[in-house]
Amino acid sequence: ANHFHISPEYLSYHFKNVTGMSLKSFINQEKIEFSKYLLSSTDLTIMEITIALNYTDQSYFSKVFKKYTKVSPSQYRKNGIIKFKSNGKY
Repeated sequence: ANHFHISPEYLSYHFKNVTGMSLKSFINQEKIEFSKYLLSSTDLTIMEITIALNYTDQSYFSKVFKKYTKVSPSQYRKNGIIKFKSNGKY
């Protein structure tokens, strides 16, 4: 909003008119997609991911994550990692 010299409310209003989703939902969706990548491809703790994505606390991050994925971040990490057999196939 600052970049375009408009109010955040005005930006949100027009974003929803164009995309059909709220700006907050879009941002959360993108953050969750990135957090899924971090959970499955790094050893960062859930707290480190929470901080990296600018969520207020781990509990709130977990709540938003579960809203979009239907599982907790720890469940996603536990179940989301593909295990490869020694022959390279999974």
